[in-house]
Amino acid sequence: MNVWTNQVVVSFSFRRKEKNVMRNCTPELLLAEYRFTFTARDRLTLPEFSDPLRRSVFGLALHQQSCIAPNADCSDCMLRHQCDFAFFIKGPRPPEAEMMRKVGTVPLPHIFHSEQCGAANISPGGQFSHGLVLAGAACKRLPAVVRAMAKSGQLGFGSDRAKAELVQVSQILPSGQRLIWEQQGEVRESIMEPMPMPPAPAAVRLQFLTPYLPSDKAFRPDTLEISRLLMAVIRRVSLLQYFYMGCPLEADFRALKERAAQSELISIDLRPHTSTCWSARQGRVVEFRGFLGTVDFAPAEPELFWPFLLLGQRLHIGKQASKGFGRYQLLER
Repeated sequence: MNVWTNQVVVSFSFRRKEKNVMRNCTPELLLAEYRFTFTARDRLTLPEFSDPLRRSVFGLALHQQSCIAPNADCSDCMLRHQCDFAFFIKGPRPPEAEMMRKVGTVPLPHIFHSEQCGAANISPGGQFSHGLVLAGAACKRLPAVVRAMAKSGQLGFGSDRAKAELVQVSQILPSGQRLIWEQQGEVRESIMEPMPMPPAPAAVRLQFLTPYLPSDKAFRPDTLEISRLLMAVIRRVSLLQYFYMGCPLEADFRALKERAAQSELISIDLRPHTSTCWSARQGRVVEFRGFLGTVDFAPAEPELFWPFLLLGQRLHIGKQASKGFGRYQLLER
């Protein structure tokens, strides 16, 4: 078990890879999952797949509490590597990092991961919660996240700006929930520990709980390659581990891709789905098009891919993953 304090700093280390050695590619990424519990002050209507709405207000709250130059471009700001808003919402690439050198931004370290996926109507006095997953060093900024969550309730949700009050924050651990904040209190430190690793099944069903937004606009379910799906999960774990844990994934990615290509695609049942949500920043309804359903497959080497697939359940995959899209669960087939 590892308790992270606010003094922990990510440093980038570069270790020589052992070529063609697959046993060293176990991910080291640590995640922390939280529940932010609110009491509704106004009547609140949450749409189906409401995490994009929650994240929209969270981003607006972070911007208002963090930004010293609200009309400036984050990419031009000298404080973009210290600013909480830039860190969580813009993802500026650290100048000393060696990965993704051709782009200016990196994957974001937070994922909205709420329990409620269907539409809900909440009366005044009723409670609801946000789910949030933070990667590695992002947990050091939890006090700023708690303040932004409280402010998001004051700003209000949806086009009606329904107000709510943040009343407590808990960390979700394998042993149960751990209270880490109550009103007027201090934020307790997060506990960072590896997730339990159940045995890898020979075949698995991947079920999308929120719309999967593939990066390829011409994506069709009948053209899905299981190797691309597996490598998308591995790449996401690898990048988050590098940028928020400070260590690269020691893996032969070419060999991983070859093993992934040997996996058997058993069946696909994906259907198009269009969802909408209110954008607090844009002040309008925005539309998202993705896919829901299941993918059944048998990994070529289950023990190799299983740790990545388990982490992916909390990291999500595809576009807009930080907003809650591309969330899946694994079922033994």
